[in-house]
Amino acid sequence: MAKSKITALTWENLPEAGLRLLTSFGLAAAVLALLTLVTLMGTLNQIEEGLIDSTAKYFESAWIVDTIPLGKFTVPVFLPGGYLLLAILFFNILAGTILKIRRNWKAIGLYVSHIGILILIFSSFVTRHFAWEGNMALRPGMQSSEALHYRNWQIEILPVDAGGQATQALVIPHGELESIGWKGQRTFTTPDLPFDLRITHAARNATPIPVSAPMADRSDSPEVDGFKLLQLPKEKEAERNSAGFCAEFIPKNGDPSIPAILWAHIGGNFAPVKPFTLRTGGKTFAVQVVRERMAIPFTIRLDQFLFEKYAGVMTAKNYQSNITKLEDGREEKLEVKMNEPFRHRGYTFFQASFGPPDAGPDDELYTVFTVWRNPSDHWPLISLVVTFAGLLAHMGWKLAEHLRRSTRTA
Repeated sequence: MAKSKITALTWENLPEAGLRLLTSFGLAAAVLALLTLVTLMGTLNQIEEGLIDSTAKYFESAWIVDTIPLGKFTVPVFLPGGYLLLAILFFNILAGTILKIRRNWKAIGLYVSHIGILILIFSSFVTRHFAWEGNMALRPGMQSSEALHYRNWQIEILPVDAGGQATQALVIPHGELESIGWKGQRTFTTPDLPFDLRITHAARNATPIPVSAPMADRSDSPEVDGFKLLQLPKEKEAERNSAGFCAEFIPKNGDPSIPAILWAHIGGNFAPVKPFTLRTGGKTFAVQVVRERMAIPFTIRLDQFLFEKYAGVMTAKNYQSNITKLEDGREEKLEVKMNEPFRHRGYTFFQASFGPPDAGPDDELYTVFTVWRNPSDHWPLISLVVTFAGLLAHMGWKLAEHLRRSTRTA
């Protein structure tokens, strides 16, 4: 019986051993098993935390640190996240394609199919880092060239001129604010403003509450004009969260600082924003918490919204928006239906919903589009075509070889 040779692991052969591990089928099988487990856990977690937070925790993270309740006990969980697992799988397939597949024309189908799989995995990384999703609400006759993010908030500081008009806004983006957290703080400064802005007690979902209310004891935020900021549990539907911050405006001329509670009040798609105003350095400023904005390089105007329901029930049978795209002085009439989105210049408009929710038979309805920008939008389709072509070529070659052998032995 032949005996396998076991080589001791040394510093000299460590790179070779690591390469064997990276290209091994066992590593691919283990990653796929872990991906199945992570997918199951993330899907079940949506019941408690909703889609957005579950996606961030399980599929967009490098590591998962969590606990699972089992009866009276909780079991700690520490696993690689979906992002890390897909990265390992990507390099496993890439290295295996380069090093393990035979270099001849017979293997061309395997090369092509592996490239298709790599395109699919890489598209998920592009989506994770570069995709943007928001919404655009329009009444008939309204037009817009910007969308609002579903869950990302930003602080806008707008100088107000003598006529009461706000000029160009200075923006503190979502990423800078989210990193602060409830216990942290951060000071923002710029030569364009006569004050510095210190942010503390940042929460994705919060509300001001009078200090006289019993629930005010649950908040350790500073008191401002008889109010505290109360941190609330995050909503399962991320767009229902109202971000809140405790702020301190620190004039650069040495005047006393001005405390404030900045809060993103959600009052509906067309509710006016209520900014906090302050005057310092002889100038007036409006400060507001708003959803992150995305400028669109063309304009959409809603001409008509059509809603049809099944007879005798309130279930929607069909709803669609008749729109006009305005770009470079030209107009184009289009329709956006429930399962027929509009795509243009890398932007996709889906017919998401409509309102108001309590509209009567004679009330005017508005439309809500989901606006999606993703550089890898069509990559999964390209991946499917490439993989199918590779498998078809490989199976065709194998079938041809089988027929040739059968002919010779006949």
